[in-house]
Amino acid sequence: DYYRIDLKYASGQFTEAIAQSDALITKVGANVIRPRIYRLKAYSYFKNGDMANAKASIDEFFKRAKPEEIVPKDYELLGDIFAGTAGSQAQAYGYYEKAMDADTAQDNKASYLDKAVALAKKQGDKPATAYWLDKQYKAKKSPSNVDMYNLGRAFFDAGSTGDFSFYTKSDSVFAVYTEKYPDQAYGYYWRARS
Repeated sequence: DYYRIDLKYASGQFTEAIAQSDALITKVGANVIRPRIYRLKAYSYFKNGDMANAKASIDEFFKRAKPEEIVPKDYELLGDIFAGTAGSQAQAYGYYEKAMDADTAQDNKASYLDKAVALAKKQGDKPATAYWLDKQYKAKKSPSNVDMYNLGRAFFDAGSTGDFSFYTKSDSVFAVYTEKYPDQAYGYYWRARS
């Protein structure tokens, strides 16, 4: 039954997946059913854009699941739910961080960082953008000059919020930029601005 419901989800029939999940919970009993059915409901509600029910379902999953049943993607989903809920976006960062800490795959960690950076930019939160870009930069094995430039600019932009320590950080990044890329004007220009 669970696999049939999972196929509904996989084929994009999210409303049907939710209805069949509820029917299965009723049939088997809420105290007996495996917690993963609530995870499936959470994903289905999320895909339908129903953040309130997605949150309730993933909360139920976390309440019932054993620690070994929780995977990094569960934290990512919770982060995505908060990111999609007006007024709760700041809570998303903590769950993306939990997903990063729990995941061992570097590609997945990079994906969580991308989501955190995108959310900070979308929110117009310059200090958060600088924070997440810094983490992203440090996580890269061989960051490019564009990565370094973006980090320096993020620190510079965060300085406009009144915390002038960001200008010092920007200057430090662009100092390294001028050493690594002495033929490019960006490092000198943004050090002067900082």
